[in-house]
Amino acid sequence: MLRISRHPAWRLGGLASILLGFAAGTAAAQEFPSRPLRLILGFAPGGGSDLMGRAIGALLTEQIGKQVIVENRPGAGGTVGAEVVANAPPDGYTLMLATIANALHPHVYKLKYDSAKAFAPVSLLARGSYVLAINPGLPAQNVKEFIAYAKENPGKVHMGNSGAGSFVHLTSALFSLMAGVDIVHVSYKGSGPAIIDVLGGHAQGVISAPGQLAGHGKSGKLRIIGVTDSKRVPVLPDVPTIAEAGLLGYEAANWWAIVTTGGTPQPIVEKLHQHLGAVLASAKAKEQFEKEGAEVATMKPDELGRFMAAETEKWGRVVRDAKIKAE
Repeated sequence: MLRISRHPAWRLGGLASILLGFAAGTAAAQEFPSRPLRLILGFAPGGGSDLMGRAIGALLTEQIGKQVIVENRPGAGGTVGAEVVANAPPDGYTLMLATIANALHPHVYKLKYDSAKAFAPVSLLARGSYVLAINPGLPAQNVKEFIAYAKENPGKVHMGNSGAGSFVHLTSALFSLMAGVDIVHVSYKGSGPAIIDVLGGHAQGVISAPGQLAGHGKSGKLRIIGVTDSKRVPVLPDVPTIAEAGLLGYEAANWWAIVTTGGTPQPIVEKLHQHLGAVLASAKAKEQFEKEGAEVATMKPDELGRFMAAETEKWGRVVRDAKIKAE
């Protein structure tokens, strides 16, 4: 009697390929990392994400014993840097500091990569608040007075942001929508250049990381009037949230995570996750993050993947309502 195998050769061959691939990934993970890593930041030097990325790069260097080289690749709200990582070899040696801006990219830009498949989630790092600062030359001491000034001067108040379609752009646009004011939103290649223009009086306001603005606030060069999230930040305990300062219902928080190139073997992703877990458990990380108005937050790779997908869907609705477009 002729018997037909229930396990055709092509199925056995496919199973063998999967097992060999897993074995190869495991072997690579055992040796990983054997050379320096790159951490791509999609924004210009001096901004909140730049400060966060450099802090993580330094801490991760200590943890793994290999240099983590931080590279700024600013432009198009962070998509220039994201494209670098999307097209890198899937070996875990190219990392990206992902932020809430990455959840906005598919809704704002025509991407050259599939954002749902281009990146392998590794670890959530932190969640944090930003703050609203204005030029002290304005006759406004708080959020209510700033809104009143903007209403009295429609189209004359310029708010700088870190790039068209970035989280800062969205938070600024949300502020003007909820306040019912006509504010001009000016996009720069990063928060650093935007802050410089506010310091110089060429723009009147900016939203950025507390660690980036606290020094200017203490020196009197900027007036910090509100926190974007639902609670105050330790580095600026006397600054109220924007909601408690008068704009009820306003709330926006950033998050930071590490991802690598999609297709990276899972054993390598897991090893990176373990190293980052050790970094996040350190007192140094907690102290550094608090300076930026952030708090440590962790997730496993699969949890982070679901979180980022949910954020992409949620903020897509906000982008459409606020009519945010790339410039």
